Amino acid sequence: MVITDKAVFEFLDGQLTLTELLPGTTLEEVRATTGASFKERLRQETGG
Repeated sequence: MVITDKAVFEFLDGQLTLTELLPGTTLEEVRATTGASFKERLRQETGG
């Protein structure tokens, strides 16, 4: 698991995968500022 100031990435099926966006961060922002290639498998937020 890799946690940055914008997102959480995990290695799923051997590939870096974006799994969560941190509050105030957009998917477009993460795409624009991440140098590594990654897949996207964002978890759905649950109300709580």
